Amino acid sequence: MINDLVDKKYNIRIMSRDEVRDIAANWAAQEGWNPGLDDADIFYETDNKGFLVGVLDDKPIACISVVKYD
Repeated sequence: MINDLVDKKYNIRIMSRDEVRDIAANWAAQEGWNPGLDDADIFYETDNKGFLVGVLDDKPIACISVVKYD
């Protein structure tokens, strides 16, 4: 199994606004969380560097929100 991962490329980067809406909010809803319809945009406007995505071979596989606010 570890040998299968050797050729894979993993990267962590900041998410775009569309990725926050289309990926993070959808994943949260699928897990039973209840993101508001406009929450993604509001939090993204608050801190546009506050959403990170883990990408394995160009496929998003993980995300986290670390939004800073006053």
